[in-house]
Amino acid sequence: MRSPQFRIYHPMDDDFRRMAVLMRQYPDWPLGLADAAVVAAAERLKTVEVATVDRRHFEHIKPVPVSYFGIYPEADQ
Repeated sequence: MRSPQFRIYHPMDDDFRRMAVLMRQYPDWPLGLADAAVVAAAERLKTVEVATVDRRHFEHIKPVPVSYFGIYPEADQ
């Protein structure tokens, strides 16, 4: 898939370390590797917009350096 809106992200060593931290950081909302990878990628790319059908974790995570994610599609859609 080629599109200026989407691109394949290749995690770096720092991203894997960040994923491990995230997976330990939220004991009440345990993150799996996939969700932690999305958070680490969003932080590295400096975006707060995340597309997911699994909102439950992303509503509780506080990404660096902002305090929330914009989650799409919106809950009422």
